[in-house]
Amino acid sequence: MELWLTILALFVFTGVSLWILEHKFNKAFRGRPSGYLGLIFYIPFMSLVFAHREKIVTNLARVVVVVWIFVVLVLTSTYTASLSARLTTFKLQQGDTDVNTLIRNGDYVGCREGTFLAEFLRRLGFHESKIRIYKHPEEFDDALSKGSENGGVTAIFSSTPYADLFLSKYCSKYMKFGSPYLTAGFAFGFPKGSPLVGDVSSAITKLTDSHKIAEIKAHWIRKSGCNEDDDPSKVGWTNIGLKSFKVLFVVTGSVTGAAVLLFLASFLYQHRVRVREIYDSDNTFWLKMRAFGNLFDEKDPDFFPESAIEMGLLPGHSNRQVMLDNMQVVHNNKRVMVRAFSIN
Repeated sequence: MELWLTILALFVFTGVSLWILEHKFNKAFRGRPSGYLGLIFYIPFMSLVFAHREKIVTNLARVVVVVWIFVVLVLTSTYTASLSARLTTFKLQQGDTDVNTLIRNGDYVGCREGTFLAEFLRRLGFHESKIRIYKHPEEFDDALSKGSENGGVTAIFSSTPYADLFLSKYCSKYMKFGSPYLTAGFAFGFPKGSPLVGDVSSAITKLTDSHKIAEIKAHWIRKSGCNEDDDPSKVGWTNIGLKSFKVLFVVTGSVTGAAVLLFLASFLYQHRVRVREIYDSDNTFWLKMRAFGNLFDEKDPDFFPESAIEMGLLPGHSNRQVMLDNMQVVHNNKRVMVRAFSIN
């Protein structure tokens, strides 16, 4: 939830920043105030599919768009890879289908020496020539690394305690899949009338009731430093969180915020005289804010030449004032011609 809220906040922040950076210079970012909200959400959203048609005219806004598109690429690539891993894991967890596939493909499988598993695999349908026997965990690792094509095996069948012990050492390379098969478990055999029967049974009961067995398992299985996050079967959608993109979001927010601050600083410096006049006026706070808003809403004459005559400015001449005295207006159907004389 934190990740989605952060993405939504960055989404809105990027849209507002683009509107601030482009409003004075870009016709596509102007219009009625009711349309501003839609535009703020429209531009970042369309960037997800790289389909926005609005032309970006300022360099600061271009920087923001490039950074945002980079974020979009990282997010979409990460979620696509995560979904693929999740689907792959789900497929691997279909144990019955995988066993049938191993038999059908003629893959080699392995088991531990001195156990009943070799006979169990034959009953499952594996040919005796496809079963390879190993003794040490290192041999299991070597066989799995080679694969069936290179003299190894595709899968290892083992009892749960030995499998957990093996994965505690090689947790980053292999995973368990499928549901456990219910087979005969471990037992202790004693001669009839042995006095050890009661003592052993009581000791096992005490270990079970006190959860000591769980502590022993946790000690021996996790002593190698492996944890659940290293299990390839658990790599998927749930591992994607805010921490995964923390640096990316910080860099994106910093670049976007710096672009907005740089633009506002430049805007206030260029209009410092009018800003000072508004600030020093005797108007109320809300009237001053409205005056600042009107100042920000004015079109930039360098990007809107038609607004220069309306403002009494001459574009292309460093915004020198023009004198509209002796102005001659000639009506010719729907056209209006204005003649102005510039002064230094």
